[in-house]
Amino acid sequence: MTLEVVNERVRMAHELHSVNRSRELSRLIQRELQGGREKEIANYLRSNSDRFFNSLVIAVYGGEPEWLPFEIKARIGGIDIENLDSTSRHSVGFFALGRSEELYALDGQHRLAGIRAAIKTNPELARDEVSVLIVAHHNDEAGMRRTRKLFTTLNKTAKPVHKSEIIALDEADISAIVTRHLVENHRFFADSRTEVLRRTPNLPSTDAEHITTIVNLYDTVDTLFSSVVDKVSPKDWANVKSLRPDDIEVQRYIKIASSYFEKLASIFPELEEYFLSKNPGAVLRKYRGRSGGHILFRPVGQTVFVQFLGHLRRSGMSMDESFSVLSRLPTNLAKPPYAGVLWDKQNGTVINKGSSLTRDLLLHMVGKFGGSLTTLRKRYASALGVEPTDVSLPGQVSASRR
Repeated sequence: MTLEVVNERVRMAHELHSVNRSRELSRLIQRELQGGREKEIANYLRSNSDRFFNSLVIAVYGGEPEWLPFEIKARIGGIDIENLDSTSRHSVGFFALGRSEELYALDGQHRLAGIRAAIKTNPELARDEVSVLIVAHHNDEAGMRRTRKLFTTLNKTAKPVHKSEIIALDEADISAIVTRHLVENHRFFADSRTEVLRRTPNLPSTDAEHITTIVNLYDTVDTLFSSVVDKVSPKDWANVKSLRPDDIEVQRYIKIASSYFEKLASIFPELEEYFLSKNPGAVLRKYRGRSGGHILFRPVGQTVFVQFLGHLRRSGMSMDESFSVLSRLPTNLAKPPYAGVLWDKQNGTVINKGSSLTRDLLLHMVGKFGGSLTTLRKRYASALGVEPTDVSLPGQVSASRR
């Protein structure tokens, strides 16, 4: 179907069933059209010349739709078409709709909303086409049951693309593009230094080879670009990542990311030792173990540090000033502010849920925490399992560089 026909004829599920007074079914099969996805899709349609959609699944109620098969009599290679079974010979043709059928999107309501929004501002898109799967339904109790069953089948069994797969494949998201470049080309992360098969940001406690995972590297790069460099809102950054920048801009972002990690290595010699070593596993085991070790040898620590840097930049600090402050942070996981908050000394494991508190404690230690110190103290005491009166916030760090 052309997008024009889709826009004119295909309706949202709730639109159709509110007309039919089936409020229960309307509530059941209406997708939540919140969160701005239709705007993202509309922007995608307007901005990508090689745009592509998955098929819409459209249910047809009422009317008199007709199937008009082609009559095929030709020979194709050594195959005589007349010898094919009836189903095969009549499976190609036109599907003709009148004006009395009611169509609704059984799967693809966000895409439909995006199509509507895009055509409203860019009428030339109406000539585009999208493939559709059409399912006939009867507007009776049995038909409604079939609709509900098909809807839940489509939506319960649909398997979303995992974040790690998006990182590996996305050609619009600049953070994904740069992450792939680092893993494939940068000496710090190539040659099996990054765990690319793991689908979570964190590494297992038994890992003695990788400095990070591809998911955590992506998150670090993404925070670097959006909070440290460009300082944009999450919504604006999502819009940036929906469109592939030109090659010059891609190279600019690659240089930014490379410079960031090279700067970290110059500030923290343990990290530089790992990145430049011909035997990185040995260096890794030296600075990461059950006793804790260096915070930047843990993916969660890499996340905390880039978030910390982003907060400094948003407070008005220059990049050089921010890195100067970063260089003064403590790095031993077994000591404050990490012990009991980000690091479980008894079990020798990371406490991932403590990352935001750790970041805020570090901001306090450099005089850049903008919240309530009383509340921060209560959070710190809760993490340590003591009363607020029995704990003091970590002291300020020295003004001199490490």
